[in-house]
Amino acid sequence: MSDAVLVNPREYDADLHGVYAAFMGYFERKGFQWWNHSFASYFITFNDFLAFGWGAIVVTDRRTGRGHVAVRTANPEHGSGAGALGGTVQQFARMIKVRFGESLPKLPNQLPIDPFESKPRIIRIINDLTTYKRLQATIPSAELNARRKRLRAGDPGEVMTLWNSRNHTFLSLEVVWWEKGNGVVLEAGVAAMRCRNIDAMDSWPPLPDDNYRRSHYVVSEWLDKRTNTNHHMPSMPRSYAHGESQAVSMAALEKVLNATISTVSSPESESQANTLVIISVNDSSRLHDLRNVHIPANVMVIDLPHLERALAVRSPHPTSSSNSPQSPSVPLLGDAAPPRHLRSKSLTQVSTMAARDPSQLLSLRSMLAQASIPVPHHIPLSNAGNAAFYVLLLFHMLVDRDCSPPAILTPPTPPQQQHRSLPVTPYGMFPMPHMPYPHLQIYPPAVSSPLAPPNRTGSPSRQRVPGRSQQSHQQQQQPPAAFKRSTTMYWDEAPPGINAAQPPTERARSGDLPAGMSRLTVGANGQRDREREKGGPAPVRPAEHFRRHGSGDR
Repeated sequence: MSDAVLVNPREYDADLHGVYAAFMGYFERKGFQWWNHSFASYFITFNDFLAFGWGAIVVTDRRTGRGHVAVRTANPEHGSGAGALGGTVQQFARMIKVRFGESLPKLPNQLPIDPFESKPRIIRIINDLTTYKRLQATIPSAELNARRKRLRAGDPGEVMTLWNSRNHTFLSLEVVWWEKGNGVVLEAGVAAMRCRNIDAMDSWPPLPDDNYRRSHYVVSEWLDKRTNTNHHMPSMPRSYAHGESQAVSMAALEKVLNATISTVSSPESESQANTLVIISVNDSSRLHDLRNVHIPANVMVIDLPHLERALAVRSPHPTSSSNSPQSPSVPLLGDAAPPRHLRSKSLTQVSTMAARDPSQLLSLRSMLAQASIPVPHHIPLSNAGNAAFYVLLLFHMLVDRDCSPPAILTPPTPPQQQHRSLPVTPYGMFPMPHMPYPHLQIYPPAVSSPLAPPNRTGSPSRQRVPGRSQQSHQQQQQPPAAFKRSTTMYWDEAPPGINAAQPPTERARSGDLPAGMSRLTVGANGQRDREREKGGPAPVRPAEHFRRHGSGDR
């Protein structure tokens, strides 16, 4: 169209049919007999009112989301006539005054419009009811496009409308691409929540463990191939924790994804929204690059980072100087109360967004930390199936404050730490994963003999224990003693304790001892006792003698 004129939609702030209704309502309220005046020919029917030649476009209201055939209220700056831009409300009143000599008042009951569109639109000149109906037929598609834009921008009102309708299917589809390009898909994960079926079975609100449809597919052509491994963000295709992974070919994967989308979506239409709503994170999956996977054009997409930012800006942030109870900074829709799994935590553990930039978009890991959704080491985000489950769970917790993470994501807490408050970690308000058993410190086992085989070659290295020297090992083999082994010690001089000499029995005092047995033993140098050296039994001396004079062989 060479004669098309583009206009700014922000200047069209009045509904065309609403202007006609406002004039008629004003006449009725004031008791004005408009049918007796000369300009009555413009108000008999709506078709007569359109004969003026109005310049109109289709816009949607930012507050209500409804579409309107809108016109200008004031005159354009570059001219006062209708011309190529059509007529305005102010020009219509001027025409009545010039042609019929009567003045029309400013309408106090005119419905205002706040246009949502910002890109230039082609203006249409409407002078009959047929042209008006042709332009009005484009309102449903305009409403659908505006609704899709608001959802992608994270409008909390639109998101809450979808959730409360219980008539949509929320799908998280995560695709891992090879980082070197070439359109190679390594794996794909699917997680879906069919709200219409869940509500029909009286299972509302849905539970992540029972009501999530989830699957994981790995492309068999590129599995465990070193040349197709992501190094910037390594993928972990074998770490899927919510079921069994299925190895499929690339051609079969496209068929599987097409069938999955077809089973959860409604027929494609240009004027009605699809019941399928895709949850994405900054378009990281690049679904538009899937060549043979068809996604209906009327499918709505919710971008989680924009939704989380809108909720973070709208939610009140607690301050350290205030002592009054405040709501947590975790963004929520609907009620301001914290979710179920955060109600036992203090506000200092929950509120970590006070110093955040309002224009900042968080990554998936940061949003999970803000919502206190744990990410265990055995359920990594680098797996497509796990990532799809995390994305759907995060959206579920943002719109439903009673939703809590499933048990598979919650690490067990040791019994001795149940009475303590949960520590705050750099990744959010959830504690670091605990081990199900206490920490043990492992030491090398203490042995009484070397671990190596007996020394048959005479080498000193054969008698060493790994990690110890030969001298320290020899000292360990010696039994502990309270005195030197080379010194003879009698029973009355030995200190009490280990290896101390015992008093002689009556049999020993009388000299009735078997052959080869001495009264007192000596050290480990192989010498015999004192009575064998002297050739006869030594007299038994009382203990007082040894205490005063000592032994005679020292």
